[in-house]
Amino acid sequence: ANCNVKPTWTTSDATVATVKDDGTVTGVKAGTATITVAYSETVKATCEVTVKAKVIPVTAVKLDKETAEVTEGDKVKLKASIEPDNTTETKDVIWTTSDDTIATVVDGVVTTLEPGTVTITATSKANASINAECKITVNRRVIPVTAVKLDKETAEVTEGDTVKLKASIEPDNTTETK
Repeated sequence: ANCNVKPTWTTSDATVATVKDDGTVTGVKAGTATITVAYSETVKATCEVTVKAKVIPVTAVKLDKETAEVTEGDKVKLKASIEPDNTTETKDVIWTTSDDTIATVVDGVVTTLEPGTVTITATSKANASINAECKITVNRRVIPVTAVKLDKETAEVTEGDTVKLKASIEPDNTTETK
């Protein structure tokens, strides 16, 4: 018997797994490859190797704004980004509002409804413990007085008597003191 016969190691798919002369197998990409060790055409053994994709987890959610100040009725667009950029997990986020009477949020578009302060949160869909927040201050929309009218254009009053004039302002929905 020849004791100097060295085995031959081969892989069925070097794009999935490679094998060194000492039998060390390295996973290259997700998939399956058959590793064969042969001492001759008839003396051999195989091992099916499954290479699993490396998981690169989400580590952070970032928002393009940490705070915003807007007027009621206005919209604010928030942009969320996931770190690291090469994560293998989903880059989707779940948007929530701390008070949907002050503002709502859909896909990062915040619609303000009432004056107040609200926190908009973007949470990683891959890991619910990872999120970012934007505190939004919603200010009351100022609707100025545009006209003042009296209930009479002319009036007569006798000496010693009084006449009451009534003033009204427009528009009716002014936010200024009536």
